[in-house]
Amino acid sequence: MKKFQFLLWWVIILIFSCSTERETKSGIFWKITSKDGKEAFVFGTMHEYPHGRVIVSEKVFSALRTCKTLALERDLKNVEDQRNFLRGDKHKVDLKAYQMIASKYKLRNMEGELISVADSNGIRTTGLENAKEVLDVLGKVPHQNESNTKEQTVKDFELLISIYNSEQIEYFANEFLDKQLGHETRKLLVDQRTLNWLDDVESLVKEDRIFFAVGMGHLGGKNGLLNLLKKKGYKLERIKL
Repeated sequence: MKKFQFLLWWVIILIFSCSTERETKSGIFWKITSKDGKEAFVFGTMHEYPHGRVIVSEKVFSALRTCKTLALERDLKNVEDQRNFLRGDKHKVDLKAYQMIASKYKLRNMEGELISVADSNGIRTTGLENAKEVLDVLGKVPHQNESNTKEQTVKDFELLISIYNSEQIEYFANEFLDKQLGHETRKLLVDQRTLNWLDDVESLVKEDRIFFAVGMGHLGGKNGLLNLLKKKGYKLERIKL
């Protein structure tokens, strides 16, 4: 797969009021309400984003400040977990694509900015999975030796920027990722991990006011977090940015 490595590093560098399937085709920021009235927020991130080309709305930060816990894919403040992730030898990936992007764009880490706001407001940070769980999944992904040209890598990243800014979560999950990663790899890297988080998501919603921030690829689609929560009886309300 020609573009596999570009999407894989994007997964690793941590490493869009809706009641019908049609209404969840776009939107990266949502308020969810459980059957017993507990509210939480779900925000789809672009882990590494180009400053000036993508803007994180103040609505996102304002909502975060009302919460007690920020839940990321992994707890990036957990030093030992970070060490375990970096020591892991299963995520064999060519970082050449990332270096190409970093040399052209002024990249910022979206999760890092959310953590900064959380820290400034006494909000705890947690994760929906740990390093071992991520590495176990990555270890099942076949390593690809092929790299894109710089021109193709930049073209792919520009498309990612466009998709993120237009909040096309359904297209991103069902078509873009499927085409880039391959159906089986997408199911492993995206769908299965999302499903693995579901019990923890529900437990967190029950205990506190939570702000969930995960890659936008986990939001849309039949097996995306929004649809899984809707099937569980949660009310979904899109917050337009």
